[in-house]
Order: sequence, then structure tokens, then C-alpha cells
Amino acid sequence: MSGKGTAGPLAGGPSPVRVGFLLALLLALAFTVLWTARARFWRFTLTDEPAGSLGQLVLDAVPRQVRRLGADFLWLRADEYMHFGPSRRYRGAFLAGSFAANTEILPLLELAIRLDPAHFEAYGILAENLALYLDRFVPAVRTLQEGILANRDHPGVHELYGSIAYCYGFVKSYDVKKENDRRVALRYLDAALAAAARAGVASETPGQTLNPVNYQVMRARFLVEQGRRDEALAAWMAAGQPLGPAGGLLGDYLGRVAAGEPVPALPEDLRPDPVAGRPGVSPGGANGAFGRPGVGDVPAREGPGGAGLAPVPTVPDPRAGFPFGTGPAGGVPSGSSANAPAGEGQHGDHDHAPGETCTHEPGTCPHQQQPPPLLDRAKVWREAYMQMALLGLAGLAMMTFARR
Repeated sequence: MSGKGTAGPLAGGPSPVRVGFLLALLLALAFTVLWTARARFWRFTLTDEPAGSLGQLVLDAVPRQVRRLGADFLWLRADEYMHFGPSRRYRGAFLAGSFAANTEILPLLELAIRLDPAHFEAYGILAENLALYLDRFVPAVRTLQEGILANRDHPGVHELYGSIAYCYGFVKSYDVKKENDRRVALRYLDAALAAAARAGVASETPGQTLNPVNYQVMRARFLVEQGRRDEALAAWMAAGQPLGPAGGLLGDYLGRVAAGEPVPALPEDLRPDPVAGRPGVSPGGANGAFGRPGVGDVPAREGPGGAGLAPVPTVPDPRAGFPFGTGPAGGVPSGSSANAPAGEGQHGDHDHAPGETCTHEPGTCPHQQQPPPLLDRAKVWREAYMQMALLGLAGLAMMTFARR
């Protein structure tokens, strides 16, 4: 009798009023925390990206530390696939150490960068595999562009610029049917150097291929191909590389440029001609010997003023006005104007004379970047609702577990 008489109000379960009050409290707390964080750190939380999908909103509601933990787990699993090869535990058609034979790791890398947009290692390997081994150049560049948009203020964003420059500059080395586009690559290298300078990145970091020294070396090579030898020499000196034979073929070439000696169009022409057995430098000097088709991965040259470059592939821009996207909004020439200097023409509130390139800081010129909206209210409200719903479900789960 005493047991039945002392049964409290919780004997039949929690009161509906109490449950409703608890849910309302959780929803109010979630809404308050979200808006307070966005008000304090609006520079990091308010972006010019459109409202995301339902899946992206769910990810945004998950704490960043949890998402990074999941991304690191996926990265480690992809690394095991990449380096250890098939085993009793990991079976599959893949080859240890090979990009081309490890397509099974691509979904893991894609999930990793979705969970943690600042996972630069995953960006680099994913994009290199897509662009250089799987004939998916456009999706690779788009992936790196999305990474740049998601990490504008991150000190390592220069690596994404450098990765795009490498893809544009050396794609022919992996697929002879494609042509390198060193003009676009130069623009991304300039952006990489500017981003590294803003972040205070060391000129050369041990173990890091994407660093300012290598950016300058690539710039020197690409500028030589554009006929801009003085700028190439300045880039070579900025990289701290020696002139003359000690600096390799490019250092020898630029050493002759610094000494005022006649040079051919490309460093490869300094080598003896294996067919005729004569030096590559022609009697006409710089204007007499232009690159020959089939020398390494260097595209053919048409003459002193010719570029001989293939049209820039049309890469869909994830956001209108991206500084280095294709088409009029981005400043990079589209397929119909591949031989025009990037940044040439009319750009909103100012014009450029023919042959004059845009010298504004990347991302500051009106034609490079559209001003972000004041507030993306749709995405903020959806995120708030999603976070409140998740907290409410978590509260219900805890109450159910407590009753048992």
C-alpha cells in the first residue's frame, strides 16, 4: 500500500507540460547561442555563399571539433589505402603509392573536405587525382576554388592557389591530349604569393612543396615562355636561386639573360640538337629560335608574338565574380578569348587599355569580387531551426534513457 501511495507524478512518465517546457528551453538556448556567435564573429560566419542544402545545414549544426575528428578518421583510412596496398584487412583493386590506381580513396577524400573544409591535404590529393589522372580537370579546379572560398582567411589557403596553378601549368605532362595554360597558372601563382605574404608564410618550409620559393621558380619558367625575361629573372632572384649552370638549365638561361647574351625562346634550346648536332641557339638570337613542338611539356610557339596556347577550359565558377574564374565575371579569359591577356578590357567602373593587365590586388578589384551581402537570412534561420531540432531530439533521447 505504501508503495502505491507514494508513487509520484513521474510514475506514469514525464508530464507533457514539463516536456514542452524543456523543449522550448532547448530551442531558445540554441537560437540564442547561434545568433550570439554570429554577432560576435560575423567575419568568420557570414559568407557570400548561397543557402546550402539540407545536408550542409546538418553539417553546420554539428560542432566543428566533431566534424574534424571524422575528417581525420577518413583521411587516415585513405592514407592506409594509399600507402599499404591490399591486405587481409583492406581488400580492393588498388596499388600502394599510386595515384592513378587508387580511385577508391576519392570518396573518402570528398567526405573529409565536406566535414572539414580546411583539410588542405585532402584537397590537394583529390584535385591532383581528378585533374591529372582521371581526365576530370574541370571538377578538380572547381573543388579547389570551393576550398579557396571556404578558407579565405586561413594561412594555408595559398596551397590551394598553388595547386590550381600546378594543374594548369603541367596538365600536358600527364595527358598529351591537353595543353598547358601558363597564363592562367601565372595568375594563380601571383595569388598564391599574395596569400602567403599576408599569412607570413616562410619562404621555404622543409617538407612542403607548395611554398613561396617554388612559386617563384614556377613563375620564372612560365614568364620565360611568355617572353617576359626580365620578370622571369626577377622571380628567379626572388626565389634565391643561383644564376649559371649551378642553377640548372633555367638558371643557366637566366644567367645569360642577366649578362645580356643572346638566348633562344626557351631554355631547352640551349641543349645541343640531337638530330643536327648543333647548338640550339640560332644566329638570330632571341628572335631567331622559338620553341619546337614536343620539347618536354612546353606547348609549341608560333613566333615572336604568338602564344600557341590552347583555349582555357570553361570551369564553372561556384560564385559569380570569383577572382580567377573563367568568363567575364572572373577576369580569366574564356575559351573564345584565350589569347587575350587576362584582365584586359572593361571592368565595371574602370577600363583597361589593350594590352594592359589589371594591377589591382587580387580580390579587391570590382570585376574580381562582388561585395558580399549584408546577411544571408535564409541560411541563418535554417541553421537555427536545424540546430534547435537536433538539440530537441537529443533532449528527448536523454529523457527516454533516464526513464529506463
